[in-house]
Amino acid sequence: YSLSMASLCYNYSGSKGINTMKAVLNDHWTELNPNATFPALTAAATASLKMSDRFVYDGSYLRLKNLEFSYLIPVEKAKYLSKLQVYVSAQNLWTLTSYPFYNPDVNTYGGSSSVNQGIDYFSYPLAKSVTLGLRVNF
Repeated sequence: YSLSMASLCYNYSGSKGINTMKAVLNDHWTELNPNATFPALTAAATASLKMSDRFVYDGSYLRLKNLEFSYLIPVEKAKYLSKLQVYVSAQNLWTLTSYPFYNPDVNTYGGSSSVNQGIDYFSYPLAKSVTLGLRVNF
């Protein structure tokens, strides 16, 4: 499980100049909407930072993290080459999850204590990257 503290706390409260999520803005508690999905909006950040299971999300996921295709070019007749290979490599191509934020495999505070593990505190999303390359052995 992942605990998304800041991403949700500040977006629930509308405090600190951070935008409120559209879902929260459209379905928060008011006297006219007592059965709302989200609690009432408040300008006080501390009011929404109290621990609660409403900030806990299922952090399970399936991810295609690394993929590489390569082709070994025959170089038997080359005088100075023993191996020549071209490749394309990709990282973080795809993630299947119900976690509503960037990365379900999050641990913003590191392993400092068991209480802080799995907390999502303004974490950046994983970068997707593609690399083209050439490996040459002489």
